[in-house]
Amino acid sequence: GDLSSTKFTTSGLPWLIDSEHVFSGTKSVKNSVTSRNQYSRLNLKMDFPSDGALLYQLRHDVFMPWAKLVVTLDGKPVIAFQNHNGDAEWGSHKISVTQGQHEIIWDVNTMDVAVPPNPRGTGTVWIDDVKFMGSQLLDFDDGKFDDNLVSFAGIGKWLIDASLPGPKTGLAAHNPRGLLPGEHSTMVIKRSAPNGGMVSFESHLAMGKFSFLVDDKVAYTLAQPGRGTQKVEVPVSPG
Repeated sequence: GDLSSTKFTTSGLPWLIDSEHVFSGTKSVKNSVTSRNQYSRLNLKMDFPSDGALLYQLRHDVFMPWAKLVVTLDGKPVIAFQNHNGDAEWGSHKISVTQGQHEIIWDVNTMDVAVPPNPRGTGTVWIDDVKFMGSQLLDFDDGKFDDNLVSFAGIGKWLIDASLPGPKTGLAAHNPRGLLPGEHSTMVIKRSAPNGGMVSFESHLAMGKFSFLVDDKVAYTLAQPGRGTQKVEVPVSPG
């Protein structure tokens, strides 16, 4: 099948609907295999209603110099794939976007150079479950917790100030200082995500252990103090 009924277009050698390898459902999309100086591009141009992230599932079996995949946003490379270890497997990826019109391209290509015979891999890329997740910002720059969203458990209420080490980017929330061994202090945020999405935040551990849970299941743990400010990104399911 073709992509005429979707938001996607192709250029160069076409991308096609595939039912052999899918992440979910019954269909995915795959490129046409390229040879010397050829390319097969999947294009998505759309007006994003807000800041957020484009999430997609990717399975690739490309190896340089026979083929590579470059993903671009508005003409600038975001990530490239040139090989893999073991069997080709599905993996989750995201592209951060701002509000407005953007173009994302998945470009499978072969350079204009002589390549060895007997290519490694199939030269194929599969894409599935492409979806946009708008961002919902929760910051603490007004110095207050929203009692409709935030509650606390364990020892004490968290505080908001500018004590986060490193470059100052505004106010941040932190647990009460001076916790003793065996004590814990928890900030709970309840927010609906009808379509699922990605939770992204920065954390800094001075001592002890920090855990981030989604629906009472540990999704991230940091147990090594002194590593500086860490960026954490955790996908969440609809609900």
